[in-house]
Amino acid sequence: MLLTATRVSNESKNVKAGDIVDKRNIIYYSNVNAESTRKLMQKTISLKEMVAEGWNGVIATDPDGASYMLLSNFCGDTRCQLKNVQLNGAAPVFTVETNIVDSKADATFLLDTILWIPRQMPPSSWIPIIPRGKS
Repeated sequence: MLLTATRVSNESKNVKAGDIVDKRNIIYYSNVNAESTRKLMQKTISLKEMVAEGWNGVIATDPDGASYMLLSNFCGDTRCQLKNVQLNGAAPVFTVETNIVDSKADATFLLDTILWIPRQMPPSSWIPIIPRGKS
């Protein structure tokens, strides 16, 4: 069976059963005006190029300055390794074992398909960059 899906661009794409038509992370803000939303979206970090096939992710900042990682497994393996993640020049510490080198974090997440992991990463858990030779 062949279906035709229409994307936001209004271009048609032929798809078949089991194909991924689209994968997105949607961030909702409440009690935030359009200008504040634009500023928050500029701080958003897409993990799309870092995640395994079938996964998607984003790091979003809320109006209070806390950052959240939203990680989704749409149809991939249960394991996803993130490498070289950096927030504001520092490495975040995740809720799983996190390896930090040169202010960048590596971590492996396990997640069954069609679930998501919201994780707050408050500024107090970030590891600041300390220039070499200074303490």
